[in-house]
Amino acid sequence: MKNFALTLLLTAVIVSCQQKRPASVDNPVFETWNSDVAEITRIDISDSATI
Repeated sequence: MKNFALTLLLTAVIVSCQQKRPASVDNPVFETWNSDVAEITRIDISDSATI
């Protein structure tokens, strides 16, 4: 019974780690700003870069 519970827990952890993250974030929330010149409206995430 312990082996079954351990296997089930390990499977749940592996499945949760493999979830895909969003490819982009629209209008991200920021707590502080360094300046009012640039406004970030979208963040694009890929394997090679974050833009």
